Amino acid sequence: MHLKISEKCLQNYDLDPAHLITSPSLAWQACLKMSQQPLELFTSIDMHLFIEKGIRGGISTICKRYARANNRYLENYDPSSPYKYSIHLDANNLYGWVMSQVLLYGDFKWISPDAFNKEQILSIHENSEVGYIFEVDFDYPTALHNLHNDYPLAPEKLLI
Repeated sequence: MHLKISEKCLQNYDLDPAHLITSPSLAWQACLKMSQQPLELFTSIDMHLFIEKGIRGGISTICKRYARANNRYLENYDPSSPYKYSIHLDANNLYGWVMSQVLLYGDFKWISPDAFNKEQILSIHENSEVGYIFEVDFDYPTALHNLHNDYPLAPEKLLI
């Protein structure tokens, strides 16, 4: 199987998967090679740090400390108790979604914070030719804290 994949990747992209760590890294290298799109590097350390500060990652999950399934497909099924199934879904698909979006590649510049108001930001079309990255401050209502305790909607990058 691996030899067939290697053969196809070498044939189609002149890339050897054995020289790359993951399938996404292979896909990224193939994309760069096939698109011939030059990528501009940041020349400003402040811009680089701004982007880096906004990176989020890791596992996002809503969890319960203990759950026990009870259905006919399990060895310890109890027909006298109600059916219960346990299911795990990638319901938000953050990685897959973002990888299908347009990527930044150049012409990076700072824009004055006074250039936009809330209405202008919210009216930017999803498929706009120009992309923006905003740093925002907002209030997360205290009344929502317990409700969103297991799945915060505004995660922060923190060392605990």
